[in-house]
Amino acid sequence: MAGALDGIRVVDFGHYISGPLLAMMLADAGASVIHVDPPGGPRWKSHANAVLMRGKEIVEIDLKTDAGLREARRLSAEADIVIENFRPGVMDRLGLGAAAALAEQGSLVYCSIPGFAADDARAELRGWEGVVSAATSIYREVRASPGGPVVNQAPTFVATPLLSTYAAAIAGHSVIAALMSGLAQHVEVSLFDVAFEIFGHELEMLRNVKSGAFRPPPKVKSSVLELTPREPGFDRARRDGALRLASLAFRWRRKTLPNALSSALDRRSVERALVEMGRDPRARPEELSLDDYAELDRRIRPA
Repeated sequence: MAGALDGIRVVDFGHYISGPLLAMMLADAGASVIHVDPPGGPRWKSHANAVLMRGKEIVEIDLKTDAGLREARRLSAEADIVIENFRPGVMDRLGLGAAAALAEQGSLVYCSIPGFAADDARAELRGWEGVVSAATSIYREVRASPGGPVVNQAPTFVATPLLSTYAAAIAGHSVIAALMSGLAQHVEVSLFDVAFEIFGHELEMLRNVKSGAFRPPPKVKSSVLELTPREPGFDRARRDGALRLASLAFRWRRKTLPNALSSALDRRSVERALVEMGRDPRARPEELSLDDYAELDRRIRPA
C-alpha cells in the first residue's frame, strides 16, 4: 500500500537524533530515504539506530574527499527534501548548504535542525542536547509528584532528548507544508527555539507584549509565537533573555520576582538589579514588562 509521501525522495545527512528521526518519520509515510553516513558507519554508536534508520537506504560517503562531495551533490540534486542537523555553516563550507542545493534543484525543500539558529550568536557552539537545554531553562526543580511539593530546587539533568524529539516533529510539519507549496525553501528549526514550545503553556500567560504589560489571562487563547517580539530594536539576544527569565519566573507567580528566580539565580543580585532599574524589588513576575525582563537579564548575565 502506497504511503502519503510515496514518490518523494529524501536525502538524510543527519546524525544523532533530530535529523535521522525526521527522516525516519518521512520514511514511515512512504518517502524514499537515502541516509548518508561517514566511512565506518554512524558517529553515534547506539542501539537507537535500529529504529532511527528503519526504512532507509544507507550509503557511506566521505564528505572530506572530492569524489564524496560530487556524489553528495548528485544525491541532493535528485532529491525533493534534504535534511541536515550540523552547526550553521558546516554544510555551506562543504558546498552542500541550502543556497547551493536550492540553486541546483528548483523545487527542493532543504531542512536544517541546528542547536542554535544561524542568526544566533551561539551558532558556532556544538548543539548537544545538554548544552541547549541548559541555555533554555529546561532543567528545572524536581517535584514529588505533578503539582506536588518541590523536593530539589537545583537544576536537574534530564536524559530524555526532549529538544531533539520536538525539533524533529516540528520540522516534520514545516517540511510537509513547504513541500505542499511547491516552492524551493530553506526550513530551519533550531533546538533552542523549539524549547519555547515545550514550556509554551507558561509563556502563553504573558499578554499585551507590545504595550509592555504581562497579564495572566483568565483563558489562554494566544499562541507562544505571538509572544515573540519582532519590532525593530528587539533582537534575538534580548528576546531570548527576556523569555528565559519570564518563563522561569512565571512558574512561581505568587512569589516576588527575586524569590521566583531564586532557584536559578542569586536572590540578592536580582533585588539589586531591580532597584538599579527603578523597579520595586518586591514586584511580582506579572508586573514587569518584556523590556524589563530583557534589561534584568542584561544586568545579571555573567560577563
